[in-house]
Amino acid sequence: MDKDILKETTVINLEEDSKKKKKIRTISAQELQNKEFDPTTYIVDKVLPQGLSILAAPPKSKKSWFALDLCLSVSKGLPFLGFETRKSGCLYLALEDGEKRLKERVEKLLNNDTAPSNFNFTTEIPGLSSGLIDYLDLYIIEHPDTKLIVIDTLQKVRENAYGSQNVYAGDYRDMSAIKNLADKYNICILLIHHLRKSKDDSDSFNMISGSTAILGAVDTAYVFTKNKREDIETKWSITGRDIVENDYIISFNNTTCKWELIGNKEELQEQQKVIDYLKDPVVKVIKHLVESEYAWFGSAQQLLDVCQRHNNNNLSYTPVTLSKHLRNIKELLKNQDDIEYTPPPENGKNGRRDHTFRPIE
Repeated sequence: MDKDILKETTVINLEEDSKKKKKIRTISAQELQNKEFDPTTYIVDKVLPQGLSILAAPPKSKKSWFALDLCLSVSKGLPFLGFETRKSGCLYLALEDGEKRLKERVEKLLNNDTAPSNFNFTTEIPGLSSGLIDYLDLYIIEHPDTKLIVIDTLQKVRENAYGSQNVYAGDYRDMSAIKNLADKYNICILLIHHLRKSKDDSDSFNMISGSTAILGAVDTAYVFTKNKREDIETKWSITGRDIVENDYIISFNNTTCKWELIGNKEELQEQQKVIDYLKDPVVKVIKHLVESEYAWFGSAQQLLDVCQRHNNNNLSYTPVTLSKHLRNIKELLKNQDDIEYTPPPENGKNGRRDHTFRPIE
């Protein structure tokens, strides 16, 4: 065969081979910058966006009551725990309950109100390996107003069908299948799940049962924790891709069977600071000095001596720790009692380092 013909034939074959190969779909940085996307939809303002979410809590921690009240609030367009909701259709996969228990709980939460027509239940459905996604896909097509689906619990639809896969791969496969459905229709799917028995005080999200693939695959995660099982207050920790990470304190009302928001961690810390301030024996002495002498100044040791006399020497401060404490309560003295506190300068005149307290005119 002629060498030129052979060379030409080789080039043609290479071109045909390259056409058969799959090309990577790319988008340039400029195209991405100019591309417009719909804003993230929040089912519950600030705390529950579209996408895949998970609520993990210990057994018997009233997480199903939380999810059920959430669905009722969303389907009626009513606030949930004080947060505004987007009125939407809801589907609740109550896979650990029967219709009798569901009816009792719904009637308890509704408190004689009429049940919403856009909120549906199912107590049985095939698992992930038996067509769950197809069933949910068809349901969403037939009920296009559906924006929230709750799967209670995640374990009930998994069937532990890992085969030859390791746990991480199995977790990621299952979570990805559910997430893809949520993303396909821009809805929220909330999974109810469990925590490990072992505690992790450094990061409560490490307590979610299963491999790290579960937390890695979801868009939003919630964890319920208590210091002690008998505690009334529960910490509701939230983290996610589209929300601000936060810790809220909630409490279950046994009369209404509803969760109630007490406040977020920062708000409660500020409230506790005020409570501690009002009880502070040092503050009471400072208020007395300002009221009786109009203004007072002196060293930390002199103030400590006055405080000890008023408290029968029961205070454990030293001049150094008292000075630090005064700086910590400076803003509270101003905001709560209109007292201006001026700490001593770094280099006091004649070696004196006086603390000064006077009323704000």
